[in-house]
Amino acid sequence: MKKTFDHSKACFRVTYQDNGTQRRKFFLAETEADEFFKSRKEDVREFGIHWHNTWTPRQRAEIFLEKETAP
Repeated sequence: MKKTFDHSKACFRVTYQDNGTQRRKFFLAETEADEFFKSRKEDVREFGIHWHNTWTPRQRAEIFLEKETAP
């Protein structure tokens, strides 16, 4: 993820990935771009945590063993 100033459009651009596709979002003010950048960074940091915590340790172990023994 990257925040830059786009001189051709006189605005700030945040480049990020969403579901495997490259996305760009444009902002007139740098503060708006910073807020969006920080919120996306937090989303990326927390990705998968909720899903991981829904499984019991036994279920996680079974999934791990299935992956390890798969041909």
